Amino acid sequence: MAVDLPGSGENTTLPQEVTLKSYTDKVMAILEKVDSPVILVGHSMAGVVISQVAEYIPKKYKSLFMFLQLCCKMTKVFKRL
Repeated sequence: MAVDLPGSGENTTLPQEVTLKSYTDKVMAILEKVDSPVILVGHSMAGVVISQVAEYIPKKYKSLFMFLQLCCKMTKVFKRL
């Protein structure tokens, strides 16, 4: 299953309302409806999202796969862009 996170895909959340918490809340709301533990897969910033989800509701996941996760302070990189 793929999730349209706030502000992307068909989700209509306004850009100014998009936060890491809104992403995490969206994923957790979906997982609350699932009966068995799932495998969470996240690419780039979604890796940060699923790591937060795993911390908040550890019994809802079986495995985490994070690809190219943003895991370090990127301030200097973003200032150059």
